[in-house]
Formats: sequence, C-alpha cells, structure tokens
Amino acid sequence: MTQKNKTKEPIIPVLMPAKLMSKISGIGENTLRKLMDSGEIEYLPVGNRRLLCLEAIYDYYQRHKTPVKVTILPLADLND
Repeated sequence: MTQKNKTKEPIIPVLMPAKLMSKISGIGENTLRKLMDSGEIEYLPVGNRRLLCLEAIYDYYQRHKTPVKVTILPLADLND
C-alpha cells in the first residue's frame, strides 16, 4: 500500500486497514480488529472496510500506557 513518488520518498497513507496498521504499529491485526469491535480505538467505516489512522493508535497508547514509578531517596542517602 505504500506508494513512492517521483522523489522516491515513501508515501504513508493517512488512513489504512488493520492489516497495514498492524505492520506499522506492531499491534496484531486481530487485536486491532477486537479494539475496533469494542470501541476502544477510533476508525472510519468506508463501505465494508474499517480504516485506522496513526492518531488513533497514539490516542490508545496515551490512554493505556503504564506510568513510570519514581523512587525518591531521602537526602541523607544521596550524601553517602
């Protein structure tokens, strides 16, 4: 699906089916389809196809990422 223009730079489509998005995002095709079915990820229905955009993947990531746990040491421990 990735086309090349005359300058030989890859053109990445704005909207893509789950099969192509799975290759780009690293999320499995079936997982993407389940996320669309459950309403956890946005998609655009066009005919009988469901198209995804990268922003939908980024939004899903922001909502489900695991926060970093920061350990704060007392000042006495830093001087040792």
